[in-house]
Amino acid sequence: MITDSSGDSRVSPLFIERCKQKFLHICSSIDATYKYSWI
Repeated sequence: MITDSSGDSRVSPLFIERCKQKFLHICSSIDATYKYSWI
């Protein structure tokens, strides 16, 4: 599980923003996967 600097294993908004800045193409697919899993 990926953790942010706070050690929280959940995907936080701040982590998503950092991820998009560095790995936009990866995070786009991850973000889409989470959204679909929430439906």
